[in-house]
Amino acid sequence: MVAILKALVIATAYILLGLISILLSIKLIFSLTCNLDDEAEIKAGNIALSIYIATILFCGGYVLKDLLPLMHLLVFSPDTKLIKAIILIFILLIGVIFFVILTVISAVWIIDKSTAGIEEWKEIEKNNVASAIVISGAIFTLTLFIRQAVLEIFQLFIPSLQ
Repeated sequence: MVAILKALVIATAYILLGLISILLSIKLIFSLTCNLDDEAEIKAGNIALSIYIATILFCGGYVLKDLLPLMHLLVFSPDTKLIKAIILIFILLIGVIFFVILTVISAVWIIDKSTAGIEEWKEIEKNNVASAIVISGAIFTLTLFIRQAVLEIFQLFIPSLQ
């Protein structure tokens, strides 16, 4: 019975973490989209903007999915006090958000520099799906590289893995 209760608490914590991550990511994305009225654009059916936003949400989730088992180890490690684990997880989530922002900004910068004749944000605002796909590809590619670095940094905080 205790094992079932523990599993339910962990599952609930993961769901809450996912919901909070999505909420923070959407707020962050809306602040990074160069003064576009994101909600109005989505209501109007701007597929290009939707692809861009979905890419960032997916990439953030992709990085976080591998951190969940490590967070579990951190919280339930005999060497870690619960409050310390919660504070570390909060700090590390801020770090993940930083890496996601860095990934997005880097990807957009790389595409912007390599396509000097195209203003990507104006194209996305005009619902140019091709521009959104190119930016999304750059974000996906950088996420693949940054994910491993985030994992290795996070593992430094877990005493049982050192």
